[in-house]
Amino acid sequence: MRRHLSVSIATSLIFSAAAWAGDTPGAVTVNGQTITRTHIEFVAMSKAKEGLANTPELREQVREYLINRVLLEQEAKKQGIDKLPELKTEIELATQALLVAKFIERYKIEHPISEEELRKEYDRQRAELGDKEYLPSHILVDDREEALKIIAQLNQGADFREIAQQKTKDDATRKHGGGLQWSSKAGFIEPFAEAIVKLKKGEHTQQPVKTEHGWHVIKLDDERPLVPPSFEQVRVKLTEVMHRDRIDKYIETLRSKAEIKSGE
Repeated sequence: MRRHLSVSIATSLIFSAAAWAGDTPGAVTVNGQTITRTHIEFVAMSKAKEGLANTPELREQVREYLINRVLLEQEAKKQGIDKLPELKTEIELATQALLVAKFIERYKIEHPISEEELRKEYDRQRAELGDKEYLPSHILVDDREEALKIIAQLNQGADFREIAQQKTKDDATRKHGGGLQWSSKAGFIEPFAEAIVKLKKGEHTQQPVKTEHGWHVIKLDDERPLVPPSFEQVRVKLTEVMHRDRIDKYIETLRSKAEIKSGE
């Protein structure tokens, strides 16, 4: 079935290209340099993919565009621009980028993400998100003893926002009284996330929470049900992410087999 489908696609492309060739302007020479019909068709098809109508007028515009470009190319060569060292590097990098893009395009076709794999990953991420969003505030300090003193003050009725504005080392949240944005538990680092989900609305942690940033005193200001996007809403993005993950793993395999030496 897969082979027949591939043949059908290839056949449709052949007939499509043939239809184009019938009303595509022929080859043209500019000061002896040839612009082929293939060049014109290739650029015209690229423009059509961008949403422009596939018309003889479009291909005629492409022909004129390529003539102008060849004229400018010839002038650049007359001025020796093609001999500039930096241009050689740019051409090498551009060629490399085109090859990589074409390889990735082919890799995606040859290694499609199945419906089952997509739904499995969707379910995994949905479970990771949980069923709630949280709106926390925090006070970040350098040591545990200071955090314990703050907790003692809060237990005696001190205002969380005021202490945060005075003592937190988190510059981004200081003016907001330590307030963070709504997020699922997956949006917070551990063990910060673990501490949040254990709190009830209005409560603060009774023990400091240690992360790579320092010691936190955390308060849960509010929570609400989390309504995740549907599978269909994230299908395209999820497919791209899974393709990227696969390619990253493929690159890791290539690196493990490659001989990579640093220059002097």
